[in-house]
Amino acid sequence: MKATATLPPCRHMLARAEIARREEFRCAKGVSEVAREARPFLDGIASRDTPGTWASMAVAAGLDHATIESLGAERISAEIAELAAWYESAGIEPRVDCAPFVHRSFLRALSAQRFVVRHYEQVFFRPLAAGAPLTPHVPTPPSLEIRIVDGDDDAMITALVEAICTGFCPLGTPPSDAELSLCRRCALHARTLPFAALLDGRCVGGGFLEQLDDLVALFALSVLPEHRRRGVQQALMAARLNHAVRVGATLATISGTPGQGTERNVRRFGFDVAYTRISLIRPGPGLVGERG
Repeated sequence: MKATATLPPCRHMLARAEIARREEFRCAKGVSEVAREARPFLDGIASRDTPGTWASMAVAAGLDHATIESLGAERISAEIAELAAWYESAGIEPRVDCAPFVHRSFLRALSAQRFVVRHYEQVFFRPLAAGAPLTPHVPTPPSLEIRIVDGDDDAMITALVEAICTGFCPLGTPPSDAELSLCRRCALHARTLPFAALLDGRCVGGGFLEQLDDLVALFALSVLPEHRRRGVQQALMAARLNHAVRVGATLATISGTPGQGTERNVRRFGFDVAYTRISLIRPGPGLVGERG
């Protein structure tokens, strides 16, 4: 699905609201391009995938205050009801992700239609500029190799996808076919580069880098449990940021659950909190939300 909005130019001293507009637009566009279905939702994009996977969400709606005010409360309410019905018809729990800069009337309309907070996510950012290459802050194994995977290398793409998905699953729980399929679509996405971490030739983790203009997003960073606490995550972080600088990116973003390991790692690389995103869902009997 092609979005029509345009992004403002990046500056080093960015207001948090501007970062949010750019990152939410990037996220909405990116998710819509890997999900199985997508449709416009107010000034954002709603995506729908296999029940239980993370790509069923509406993103970037409510940020254009002029659009929201011009539509009026009745039209906004009707759009939300139509969106909820679209998800529910597929057995999926409706989900709308909101940055803190959305119009208040949009939040009120979601609340009136029984949407409630599911979880919070912090979005971190850092400006990028040419300079000394970034390096991990902890020692890494001598045999560790960080490699950009060629999309035509099916065997390595498969190994990377399996490592990333397994790293995100609860210990002892294998990833589903739907999760593997969605991750593979991310790895092969036109604006995304897949990075693999190899130890003695075996893929033990990886992560993706998506670029839109001069903005890059780092996502899906995951390492197999038995290889954690060895500097692999930091090596993947440094490799992706260094690549972003080489291709001319000036702003990097990454998201994570507040207070978890992601925050500790990204702050070591100069990231700061840009804003906190909330995920609002409308529970219902028999509806499936994101696993975990």
